Amino acid sequence: MNDFEGVGGERRSFWQALSACSGTVKDRKNQYRFVAWTLAWGIVFTAMSQLLKSDYAMSSELAWLAAAVPMVFGGMAVLAYLRFLRSADEFLQKLQFEGLAIGFGFSIIFALGYQLFELVGAPIIRTDDFLLVMMVSWMFGQTYTIWKYR
Repeated sequence: MNDFEGVGGERRSFWQALSACSGTVKDRKNQYRFVAWTLAWGIVFTAMSQLLKSDYAMSSELAWLAAAVPMVFGGMAVLAYLRFLRSADEFLQKLQFEGLAIGFGFSIIFALGYQLFELVGAPIIRTDDFLLVMMVSWMFGQTYTIWKYR
């Protein structure tokens, strides 16, 4: 049986093979809840960014509210992730911890190292670009760690 064959020999997708060791049904529901809040956060962040960048006239109070709304969704995503971690078994917590460690470590190395590249002429990168590197390296860390322990 290879990684892409199920118990009865049926073919599994890459995602099914990768997530086969991602905990119980409850863990997956909590993980889906986290993903849903994260997607909602991204959508609301994008919508509010476009609204605030547009020429649409709004009062100062509404502009501040529009800027704050994505933070609420981000906070809900963090709370959903904490719920997921707290209810997960020790093995799944280990997978998550190692994925976070890889993502955080790579992001720090990239952020500090890129400052040196900027000194020798590389283009200046904005903060959101570093955050993208952090998210992608966390995703890679999660994928690598799950694959390593499959």
